Amino acid sequence: MSLNLKKKSAFFSRGLVLARLATALVIGTALLLTSVTTTSADTTGASAAATGQLVNHGEQIRKVQVGASEFFRDQDGTPHALYVVSGNSTVTAEVGVMNLETEQLVFHTRVPAGSSAIGSAFNPVDGKVYFGMSDSGHLYSYDTAHQSLQHLITVPSGQRIWNLTVADDGTVWFGVYPTANLYSFDPKTGGLENHGSPNPSEQYIGAVAVSGRYVYVGSQPNGKMAVFDRDSRSYRAVSMPDGFAVQPMRSIDLRGNLLFASGNNQIAVLDLSSGLWVDVIENTNPSVSPVNPSDDSLIYLRANGSIHSYN
Repeated sequence: MSLNLKKKSAFFSRGLVLARLATALVIGTALLLTSVTTTSADTTGASAAATGQLVNHGEQIRKVQVGASEFFRDQDGTPHALYVVSGNSTVTAEVGVMNLETEQLVFHTRVPAGSSAIGSAFNPVDGKVYFGMSDSGHLYSYDTAHQSLQHLITVPSGQRIWNLTVADDGTVWFGVYPTANLYSFDPKTGGLENHGSPNPSEQYIGAVAVSGRYVYVGSQPNGKMAVFDRDSRSYRAVSMPDGFAVQPMRSIDLRGNLLFASGNNQIAVLDLSSGLWVDVIENTNPSVSPVNPSDDSLIYLRANGSIHSYN
């Protein structure tokens, strides 16, 4: 397969739409206001009795940082986006859902526990958005039909949820820090299963993608890749191609028969039909777009500071 890169003036990507509209998401509490009144000075020099009232209006907005975001369509087909806005040591993270047509906030709440999230995915089987907290092991779901948030499980042993995806059968798969273990969650039964680590010497599962019986896993910090067979329940190591530097695995994207494994500044392309690496694209940003809806042979990526198509 040959490399075919073409510049595009606009980035066809769900990520760009979410990033542009994130600026319109106004979530947080009001600025801290205080109201204090005092009496006139006493000419005798004696202190006057305090008559003012101090009113606490909550914590001021320090920053608005979206850690995880996910696009979905509701039952009427209206496009929406869910954002997880980071909290801090004082307050938990906020969840906001925006109608992308009206740019109106339709849902807003704080999570019961956890202040930041990285991984999220929409589950077309049950119509829910799943996300996990990267500072803790809390897994949540947002019900798009009933506009409600539910805390599902907490991963044991103080592990933190890193990357997350959903298989075609609705099973939620995610990796954790610091053990680099792979977990699966069954929304139907509520069961959580630990599948161990494909690379015990690593700390993070930085990328997870599922295709049928196979779960592709990329780790950090050394960018090791493995495949978990859901039938045999075993791992198989995948050697990276020549020219792909040792670097953290940031994402794994499945597009048709191609797998795109992204590091910090390279994307390796694997042909799943032949099992062979066919390209290493240089000077890239992690991840690639969904396929072009009008041409399913095209995806888009950022390389050398501009947007390119890959055929």
